[in-house]
Amino acid sequence: MTRLALLLLLSLPATAANTLRCVGSEFPYILSLRDGKPVGVAVDLLAELESRADFRCRIELLPWKRAQALVAEGQADLLIGPYWNLERDRQMRFVGLPFYVDQMVLYRRHDRSGLEWQGDYQRLAGRTIGVTRGWSFGNHFDQIRQRLQLDEADTLEQTLRKLVSGRVDLAASNRRNAEVLIEQFGWNGRLVLLEPPLQQVGGYFAFSSNWAGTPLFTRFEAAQRELVQNGRVQAISRRYPVDFPGPRFDWETYLRLERSELTGPGKAPSAEASQPR
Repeated sequence: MTRLALLLLLSLPATAANTLRCVGSEFPYILSLRDGKPVGVAVDLLAELESRADFRCRIELLPWKRAQALVAEGQADLLIGPYWNLERDRQMRFVGLPFYVDQMVLYRRHDRSGLEWQGDYQRLAGRTIGVTRGWSFGNHFDQIRQRLQLDEADTLEQTLRKLVSGRVDLAASNRRNAEVLIEQFGWNGRLVLLEPPLQQVGGYFAFSSNWAGTPLFTRFEAAQRELVQNGRVQAISRRYPVDFPGPRFDWETYLRLERSELTGPGKAPSAEASQPR
């Protein structure tokens, strides 16, 4: 993907009623380009939501930080795929349920066996952690990120290259994105995934605050919730290597854990009850 915005029309022209400017960035299997056209779980799901909620999307692929800013400022209508955190929740209106679930994880080099974290954020003190600019790494990580020694890069590829070269001690990412790059660049034997995950996090659709309380937002949220709860989102996800919980999944417990405060002197809440199955 180039750094220039790629404006891609879906279905109807921009003059149609309820046509939304839908912005996102290229994330494997969720939203990407194939032969110049947007593909992924988000694209397939939006196509079904369009007819159910009476709207159309113009999808733009942009740098992630820019896409977030456009929705927060009301210059775009819908952000595709953000994780929930407190700051974003103040800036935009999240739809009630996610449409994909990620594991946020840490990686180390294979020759740094002494670097472990074991679910305790205090173990990260004094370690330089490579992160990607504009990314959230889950509500729990974001609560203490000001106390961590972070090294920002523009892309995840740059972050992982810093880890491979020893310029950072650890790298944070979602597992889905990282595994694609690790396979692509042959780093399987050089980078080690640390357990447990930092957190299970959901990826959402989030509207500009201008849409809060409108009939369109209400229709969109109701339609998406139905597709999550009847198993349709899980079926769409199977077209790609993306796991998504089935209709009997306990979303109430999941959301409570996703948005909980850190507990104890650096321990994160247990994520066992929120594992997607």
